[in-house]
Amino acid sequence: MASLILCYVDDMRAAAAGEDLCWEVMHTVSSKVTYLGIQIATRKTRPPSPRPGPWAGSVVTAQDKGIGVKVSQDKWDKIKVILQHTLDLFNGQAPIPLKLLESCRGSLVYVQCTYPTITPYFKGYHLTIDSWHPDRDQEGWRLPKSQPLVGYYPPAPTHVHPVPRFLEDVESLILLFSSNKPPTRFVCSESIKTAVYGYVDASGGGFGYTMGAVTGLFYSHGTWTDAGRSRSSNF
Repeated sequence: MASLILCYVDDMRAAAAGEDLCWEVMHTVSSKVTYLGIQIATRKTRPPSPRPGPWAGSVVTAQDKGIGVKVSQDKWDKIKVILQHTLDLFNGQAPIPLKLLESCRGSLVYVQCTYPTITPYFKGYHLTIDSWHPDRDQEGWRLPKSQPLVGYYPPAPTHVHPVPRFLEDVESLILLFSSNKPPTRFVCSESIKTAVYGYVDASGGGFGYTMGAVTGLFYSHGTWTDAGRSRSSNF
């Protein structure tokens, strides 16, 4: 496995196949950085570990199943409180404080780096926060550019009205964060599965499909008869 260096602002971490190799990687990088005149605070160096602790919003662990990431327990609990508080504020079309929603969104985006699958459910926050702009429709979506803005552009209000999908998005996020402990998402697993996509079409008296895989191209085509398919080919 190749060694690598991960950087977050002015902080660096090395990843390698073993402890000795990890020390060697950091020594090589530190020497070159120091040669370029950039100070390295060696007193802040921590020894290599398969469980190095929180860094850049995630807790990385090396397990038998692979390399996994998750957020810290306090961050997980904080998000659950934020989502429940947002749900408590929701009362039909009653306005919600704009600054509060912006703060909630900032915390959610921070966790999104660890759990990117929650991204689609942020749309309710985005559309509600920007719903006060004059170039938005009733659902919060931006109007086509062919419709120019007319009149004075208003300042940002203190409260905004939730868009129609906002409640459903918040409830979905609460369900995703319902577990007591943060789950581990494996970013490098010993088991790798591949999703294969293909094309299928049935038009009039004909049919056909095409599917590509690592072993080659598979397809079938033919015509429909009263008894079923006829003149089909598979390769």
